[in-house]
Parts: sequence; C-alpha cells; structure tokens
Amino acid sequence: MKIMTRCLCAVSLLVFLAGCTASQRVVQVRSTGMTDETAVIQHAINSCPKGGVVELTRGTYISGSLYLKSDMTLKIDHGATIKGTENDGEYPIINTRIGGLEMPHPAALINAIDCQHTCITGEGTIDGSGKKWWDYFWKMRQQYGRGIDFKVLRPRLVCFTRCQDSSISKLTLQNPPFWTLHLLYSNHIRVDGLTIRAPRKAPSSDGIDVDSSNDISIAHCDIACDDDNISVKAGRDADGLRVNKPSENITIRDCHFGAGGGVAMGSETAGGIRHVLVDHCTFDGSGAAVRIKSMPGCGGVVEDITYQNITAKNVRSPIEINLTWGGDDWKKSVDPKFAARVPAALGTPHVRNIHILNLSATDCPTAGIIYGLPNSPISDVQFVNVHISSDRGLGISHTDNLNFNGLTIQTKIGPAIVLHSTSKK
Repeated sequence: MKIMTRCLCAVSLLVFLAGCTASQRVVQVRSTGMTDETAVIQHAINSCPKGGVVELTRGTYISGSLYLKSDMTLKIDHGATIKGTENDGEYPIINTRIGGLEMPHPAALINAIDCQHTCITGEGTIDGSGKKWWDYFWKMRQQYGRGIDFKVLRPRLVCFTRCQDSSISKLTLQNPPFWTLHLLYSNHIRVDGLTIRAPRKAPSSDGIDVDSSNDISIAHCDIACDDDNISVKAGRDADGLRVNKPSENITIRDCHFGAGGGVAMGSETAGGIRHVLVDHCTFDGSGAAVRIKSMPGCGGVVEDITYQNITAKNVRSPIEINLTWGGDDWKKSVDPKFAARVPAALGTPHVRNIHILNLSATDCPTAGIIYGLPNSPISDVQFVNVHISSDRGLGISHTDNLNFNGLTIQTKIGPAIVLHSTSKK
C-alpha cells in the first residue's frame, strides 16, 4: 500500500509499508536520469525510519558523497547504479585516515560514520567514475614523483568509520578514484559476496582495506584491481604509533583474487596486526598470495597470521614477507614532523608466528622472498604441505627459526632456497 508520494529534483521518492510493522518500511527511490541526484538520495536516507530500507530501483544515479545512519539498510537493486560525480566539490573534506596517517581528505562516495546496524546490499553497482582522478594522479606523479601519492586528493568509494555490527554484501564495486572499501576504526563488520573491479593503472585501487579494525569477516568476494586485493592496516610512523589501534581477529574465506597485490598485512603496521586467517582462497594472476610488508619507521608487530588451503596460479611471487618494502621513498612522503617523533627502536617493525598451510602455487616466476631486518629478523614461519613450482627459488634474508620441513619448491633455474644473508634455521 502506497502511503506517500513525493517528487524531489525530478526523482520519485515513494514510501511503502512492507508487511505489517513500521520497522519494515521501505523508502523507494526511482531515478529519472538527472545530472545530480545527491539531494534526493540523502533525503531518502534522512527520512528512513529506524530499521527501514532505502531502495534504489533500476537506473543510474549520479551522486556526490552520501551519509548513511544507524539502523538502516541501503539496498541497490539489480540494474541500479550509484555513479560518483566527477565534481570534486561534491566530496567534502573530512577528518579521516589515509595511508596510515590521520589527515583531512575527501569523504567517500558512500559514508557510514559512527553508525551501528547499518547495511549496504543489493545486486546493483557502486561506480566511482575514477578515470578522471587516475589520469590526474599519473600526471602529478610524473611531475613530482612518489612524494605526492597521498597529496592528490581522491575520494574513496565506500568507507565505514567507527562503525559497529554492520555489513556490506552482494554488490559490484568498481572504478574507485582511490581505495574501494575502507573499514576504519570499526568492529564486527561483515563483508560478503562483493565483486570488486578496477582496471590496470588505476592507482591505489585497493579492493578492501581493513584499517585498525577488529572482528571483521570477509567471504565469497571476487576481487581484481591494480593494488592489494585486500590490505590489513594499522597506521604507520609516529602518527600510527600515537593512535596505536590494532587490526585483529579477521577472517578472509572463500574468496577469489585476480589482478592485484594479493592479501597483504601492511605496509601500515604501527598499531599491530594479529590473529588473521586467510582460508580457502584462490589467486590467479595476482602479484602475491601470502604478503606481509612493512619498513623501518612504520613500527608495530605482525603476528599470528595464518594462510591455509590456498591455490595460486601464475602469481608473481606466492610468498612475499618483506620488512624492507618501499625503502626510503615511503619515508620521504611523510611530513618530517612525524618521522622526527619515531625513536629508532619504537619504529622498528616485527613479524613473527606466521603459518602457511596447504598451499599450492604453480607457474610462478619466483617462489618469493622472506626479508627481515638486521635488528628485526622475521621469526617462526611454519610451512605445512606447501608446494611451489616456479622459475626461481625463495630468497631468504635476516630470519630466525624458519621451519622448511613442510615446504617443497621446484625451480627451473637455480636453487630452491637462496640465502642472501646469515639466517638462523
């Protein structure tokens, strides 16, 4: 039964009583193809009753930043697309965290801030119209180098900030100007059944970034992008040590990863990353499968990480555990006041208690690397039933207590294990 009809900005907004209870009311939005439908969608969100649903029906909705609220569901139907406007002014500058540092930065296209019981679902699409920002980024990079990476202001696609007991599922997320799905300072978030796509040379197009967040479940996702498929982060350098919030208790199950960097811990590690399980996942054409990365200055401890039941094919390096990732270039991109506050010992990252079980990798150029630091060897890496066929072997540097008993590497060129410095067995 239709109980209200309203026309706003040439978009019809209907409220239906679904079933018998007010808590099930649906605010339905129908697009008529106007060039900016931000206001009507935001009005629908603001009008949505507690426990209600804002449903976007078939059509394309051009929009700037939208802000969800607690106890609601945003449902994007099959055939419906929220397409980000290319107008930078429609993405207000807010206080957030980018690249491991808290800073002002544009809001995402879809934002949930300080929300609980907020859901985004449906069989539709969220498209960030990213090409404008990708082209501008590469122009600035060519002119100024890596130091501009996070100074080129690009909106994320979807961001949950300080949210609880919320979820995002079923949708296609594509063409982000920057990161695709950012989970920041949030707890008990479920991510299920997403398809995430960004083309080659779409810079910083991470699929999912779990950033100083806890109790996160990611399952049944299909991700191909031009950066890490999934990255677990916890801040970096002095600012990350100041915030000091870990990412922990994270499960990633039954996912498929194509182009991209694999499932990474880091490189932002200051607050600590621990108790992460990557289980029953496949990698095809990814940069890596098992990926842990940090560098001097980032700080933090990465520990109790398990990759198990992994199938990898045509992956550049199935194992990539590296505490020298990025070198000095990353440090130069940081405001000097941050770097100056990091005592050498506090800024040293540590990696320990890594478990790699039941992994099969074939057709790989190299088995990968395990590179620690002279003052922070990578310790206690366990291999069980791990089989790799690759052109070249596994490089080892600055490690302690690596158990190779369960590791088999078949190489076309050179030895299976290449020691680059003294490491303890």
